Order: sequence, then C-alpha cells, then structure tokens
Amino acid sequence: MWKFELQLIDGEKRLVARVDTTYTLQNITALPQKHTPRFYIDERSKIPGSPATVNAIRINGVKCDASLFTEIKNGKGPNNVYQFPEQTVLPGQSLTVHSDYNFLRYMSDHESWTTLYPSHTMSLRVYFPSECEVEYFDVESVGDLNEVVTDGGQYHDVDISEILLPHQGLNFYWKFKENSGSQTIMIAAAPPLERLSPHQPWRFAGEPRGLTDEEALQRRHAIHQP
Repeated sequence: MWKFELQLIDGEKRLVARVDTTYTLQNITALPQKHTPRFYIDERSKIPGSPATVNAIRINGVKCDASLFTEIKNGKGPNNVYQFPEQTVLPGQSLTVHSDYNFLRYMSDHESWTTLYPSHTMSLRVYFPSECEVEYFDVESVGDLNEVVTDGGQYHDVDISEILLPHQGLNFYWKFKENSGSQTIMIAAAPPLERLSPHQPWRFAGEPRGLTDEEALQRRHAIHQP
C-alpha cells in the first residue's frame, strides 16, 4: 500500500509516500535456507528534518527493535540499504516480512515497484493525496506481465495474477494538481535535495521519449525550479 500526502518542504510542494508492504518467502527445498531481509530507499528521497524514514519492521509478526537493523550506504549508487539480521527458514516453513516506511516524490513523478525474488503474484493499492486532483495516472508492467487496474476513486488497485521473476513488477506514472483552498502541511526546512542523477534514466509522466539522460535531467531541473 502507498498513501500520498502533500507537504511543503523547503518552499516546494512535495509528496510524502507512506509505504506499507508485506512479502512471504516459503522454503520449498529439503534443506534450511538463509534469508537476510532488506529494502532500499534512495538517499535523496529521505524526508528532511524527519526523525524516522523507517516506521516499523515486523518479521513473522514480531516487531523488530530499531537497533537490530543496519543502514548501509551503497557505494555504487544513492540507495540506502536497510538490512536486518539473517533469518533461517526450515524446510516447508515460511518467513513473512512486513515493512512500513516513508519516501519523497514530486507532484509529477514516477516509481518502479519490482520484486527481488520469484513471486506467485503481486498486489498494490495506491491512495491519491486528498488535497490534490489527479491529472494523470498510468501503470505499465515491467517484464511483459498482465496487470489489472481497478479504479476505486481515491485509490487504484493493481494486481498481477501470474508468476514474476526477480526485477519484474510495475512502473507507475502520475501528475497531481493541488486543489484550490486546500491546506498544505509544512515541515521544517532543510538543505535542498539533490536532483536525480543522469545515471538513472527514468522518465516522468508526459515526458517526451527519445531524450538523452542529460536532456531529461535538465528538463526536470527546469520544471522543479521555484
């Protein structure tokens, strides 16, 4: 589940996404298997002035103390890796990992949501910010999959009912417009966030195709200037 909230950060209207996700691993082998629960948050997507990016982690329903996980700076890119102690999954048993965390996005932006492990299915609900009008929202699969999108009004459900391989999943594209008369939540100012790197060839909704990474970066920088 993603739930967007509009906030004013460093004089710029941004979206804070509250992410609540669960996955279950099953050991179908005859031997015990090791698994290290981890997830990634882009350093530039952390909320300035916020005391916590990770709200809660539960492993098999047991809440993990914050001291149990390690935040690792990824030397090859901007991601922070949140890693938890290694778990042992016995033959025939399952391990369920639930995570609750926040990250930042723009009013016109996109996100990739893919799996690190082979999976039977994938389901996701995206709640739109109540303070905004949805000008554009689209979903496409990563890996030639068949996704079903259900419009629930203030949210969309997206379901894939087939096997996914690692790094398959979904791309989401959106553009929101603030409703007139809405009140934007303000939080403490902080140093400006670094813009997207040209090493990440992502595209915003409505962005022309065929742009080089440098051209796309320059276009985004111009769009998001106050």
